[in-house]
Amino acid sequence: MRKLIIFRTFFALLAAVCTISSMQACGWKKSYHAGSFDENFKYMGGTEIMSLVSHKGKLYAATGMWMNPSSLPYPAGPQILVKESLMSNWKLDYQADKRILRVDALASITLGTDGQGNKLSQPVNLLVAGLFDTSTELPGAGTVSVRDDEKNKWIAVDLKTQNFGFSVRAIGTHNDSITGVDRVFAAAFPGGIFSGVYDATAPGQIRWESTPEFANDKERVMSFGECNGELYAAIKPFVYKRIDGPTPTWEKVYEYTTYPSDKPGWQGGSSGMRGLTAIPNPNGDGEVLLMALENLVLEGYSTGAKIVYLDPSDNNSVTTDIDLGAFLKEPLKELWSAEWNYIITAYNDMERVTDPNTGEDLLLMGITHATPEGKSDLAWYLVRHPDATYTVHEIPYIFDPRGEPKTLGGTRTIRVSPFAEDNGHVLYFGGFDTFGKTSHNTAWIYSADINTALGITK
Repeated sequence: MRKLIIFRTFFALLAAVCTISSMQACGWKKSYHAGSFDENFKYMGGTEIMSLVSHKGKLYAATGMWMNPSSLPYPAGPQILVKESLMSNWKLDYQADKRILRVDALASITLGTDGQGNKLSQPVNLLVAGLFDTSTELPGAGTVSVRDDEKNKWIAVDLKTQNFGFSVRAIGTHNDSITGVDRVFAAAFPGGIFSGVYDATAPGQIRWESTPEFANDKERVMSFGECNGELYAAIKPFVYKRIDGPTPTWEKVYEYTTYPSDKPGWQGGSSGMRGLTAIPNPNGDGEVLLMALENLVLEGYSTGAKIVYLDPSDNNSVTTDIDLGAFLKEPLKELWSAEWNYIITAYNDMERVTDPNTGEDLLLMGITHATPEGKSDLAWYLVRHPDATYTVHEIPYIFDPRGEPKTLGGTRTIRVSPFAEDNGHVLYFGGFDTFGKTSHNTAWIYSADINTALGITK
């Protein structure tokens, strides 16, 4: 017992020293680095920050344990952390089992009707997590966990079980234009797209359908997105649209290519389109659907990493918004090589931000990249301006003794601060991508005021 107390005290002091030493670097602050204990002496780890989500005035972070050595101390499953106020420290909110590899999706959803389309007296706001079950010995499950904010606990529900694991990678919501029912969608792989409705008597207050609306066993659903009141889903190499009604169907509206000899996403190939986000139609009324293609950057192939938009009003035509290979080659020329040839943009979504200086609506997108080892310890992200121009920005690495390698290793998620004191003028960034390399305590979260994040000097 005495050894345990000494051990915990050592790590508490280490966390304190790391907090004190996390001085600003060019306006950036370290908010979290994996490998510490919270105020309740609960260990907080993680190789990756998968998502940052605002929910009821608090900021939540989902972690992953991809490529974490099981022989190291605290080889527990992934976690959900919470920062409850501007001045509070991060603490553990949910601890998953070791069989869970990552909290693959995290979303704050709002449902305003019941399963019959009757309007609720007050909309229900729920925090929903999708888990990645890697079980091979036990029956695997496509599992979602919903936070019970009143009881301060998480309730897990299995959408489907079978003899091997599942990933629930995307969560979305949509109001069915025909039935008037608000629905939540969870994408399990393998399995398909499951939908649910609000039910106060059901576990987690969501009643899930027993069978998927759309069966899919070939690739993960990487993103849901609404455009002109219609719901879309990206499943490599297609984009589908939901046809609303009592017996809904999903219609393929776009097919794309990745690159020659591409493997399935679950074998390390491209995962396809990410970050489906509606923006005003640059050529007319309504909206278009902006999305980012994760891909190799190969000269001579037009199918490399890029951001495109789909225009439903023009027979679902697709226009390239930016060729990322060509755009990033100059600002990141010191890193450019045959090794640095893979880019993931808008890993989960694109964060909408209002520039307080101009009033412009911007989109921020993280960049996760395969950087040659030892070349850089920075991370990058993109800012899309209303005129469809892009700027690339960097996050400086702030030294921390925990974790290897000493690098940020990519920006996965960006979120505007939910804290009232920040007035929407502070942003949180999180990430790291192992790219298949053994990693430990490499997950990070930084913050910066909006002028720093946008590169504005006043």
